[in-house]
Amino acid sequence: MSFAAVLVSVLAMGVTLMGAEHVRVFSLDTLALFDGQDGQPGYVAYEGRVYDVSEAWPTGSHRGGTAGTDITEEMGDAMHGTRVFDDLPHVGYLATNLWTADELAYYDGQEDQPPYVEVDGIVYDVSATWPRGTHRGYSAGTEITEPIAGAPHGLGVLDKLPVVGAVVPYVLTAEELSVYDGKGDNRGFIAVNGVIYEVTETWTDGTHRGYEAGNDITEAIEDSAHGLSVLAKLPIVGRLD
Repeated sequence: MSFAAVLVSVLAMGVTLMGAEHVRVFSLDTLALFDGQDGQPGYVAYEGRVYDVSEAWPTGSHRGGTAGTDITEEMGDAMHGTRVFDDLPHVGYLATNLWTADELAYYDGQEDQPPYVEVDGIVYDVSATWPRGTHRGYSAGTEITEPIAGAPHGLGVLDKLPVVGAVVPYVLTAEELSVYDGKGDNRGFIAVNGVIYEVTETWTDGTHRGYEAGNDITEAIEDSAHGLSVLAKLPIVGRLD
């Protein structure tokens, strides 16, 4: 998987895809941390992109919208429409869906499947522009990072496409997850609400504040004092099945 094109800045705290230090990817849980309260910046998601509304929404809310959430549905009825996002800092992407590269191949625009493409780990819906699942020799269901970077229209064409998810290397069962306990030479993974995060570099010997790598810690982390904040800097590496 190529992550050659730098799409967004990492000046602030955020979650990345594994191997994609410059691509900030949020789960719904990590987006919720940026609610504009208690000194946190305020972020919202719209059509898979995450924007910084800290200055525009100083109290963390605006006309019924709340920072830390996906406001795609609400914006469908907004009087000012989507133009408001043109002036907001784009800080990352919301990964509502996580697929492996093999799974992405199903979304080829054939037999009623929507056409999706991957660029730098981010998955875009090209239904509006690739009605038959192909475009200038490229096929939906594939990664097109290098071709699009060299195309005449370049990466700018992506700005108008909805983001529908991200490509990750792992889809694991709970039993398979248990192998990634962070002990010895094992990498450390945890799962929260179906998303797998890597803790290899941040949790000593696979443990942190009573949590243990290799487990689904959804219930424990939601009941803890610091809660989901522990996820803020962890890379997303997969999906728990």
